[in-house]
Amino acid sequence: MRYLLDIAVVLLGVAVFAQAPADRIPSDDSVRINEFYRLAAQVQDQVWPNWDQTPAPLLLVTSDREFLTHHPAPPQDFKPTGNGFYSRPRQFPINLLATFPAFGPPSVIVIGEPNNTASKTSTPWLITLMHEHFHQLQNAQPAYFQAVEDLGLSRNDTTGMWMLNYPFPL
Repeated sequence: MRYLLDIAVVLLGVAVFAQAPADRIPSDDSVRINEFYRLAAQVQDQVWPNWDQTPAPLLLVTSDREFLTHHPAPPQDFKPTGNGFYSRPRQFPINLLATFPAFGPPSVIVIGEPNNTASKTSTPWLITLMHEHFHQLQNAQPAYFQAVEDLGLSRNDTTGMWMLNYPFPL
């Protein structure tokens, strides 16, 4: 009987250590996000001068949590989880692919995991991150948001979705 109890304790310990804590970013997602920052550092200034001066905070939305990184002042509801990430319970949709000032400036890339987005796999997801990072460059320009508002095209939509859904004439 003692032998069976010892085996049960060992198996329980293995199961506990095999699972990442619920508030830690999944390792595959951490690798993908680190690859984004590595790639951005290599190519951004070749595409657009001084792009490397643009803040690049990112919020990964998983099924139950959100993970924020590279933000200069994480909101208070985010708690540090290690390796430069902060976490809170999920609030945004898991399929989001957007860049906007979610917590005030600077604009944040808010993106779901690849399998929950139109990207589906890592490579297109990474390309989408670079695209969204370009929007961070646009949003960081002086008076960008005022200039967009001055266009008078929003039809009172303050979410910014009007830009994606604008009814262009056919």
